[in-house]
Amino acid sequence: MVANVPDLLPEYQGLDASLRLITCLTTGGDARITLDREPGLNRYLAAPYPRRSLAFASSTANDMSQAAFDYLLARAGEWGGTLRIGLSMPQVVSLSALGDHELERVIFSQLSRFADALAVPA
Repeated sequence: MVANVPDLLPEYQGLDASLRLITCLTTGGDARITLDREPGLNRYLAAPYPRRSLAFASSTANDMSQAAFDYLLARAGEWGGTLRIGLSMPQVVSLSALGDHELERVIFSQLSRFADALAVPA
């Protein structure tokens, strides 16, 4: 579980579902999605949850919007905390080895597929 998310919006503080979702969003990837235990931010100083602080960032690193977080919380029961994106483990490993810009290109090229995956129960 995530150790510390001090800037999480108050309405999500102390909710097990919020912490489970944040854990899901920061697990199973490489160091780019790992949260620092103190500020609860990744190495780009972005958060996978809506924050009280207003942050300006590049397209590489943005905080999750409240609307997106609410959508995932509402859908969490349907997909059981596991996203089915139709990738094999070798494909996931090869994606994790890509640099940030190349990874973004791959993600954007598959964006509709990822969006569809969120709608598929696990």
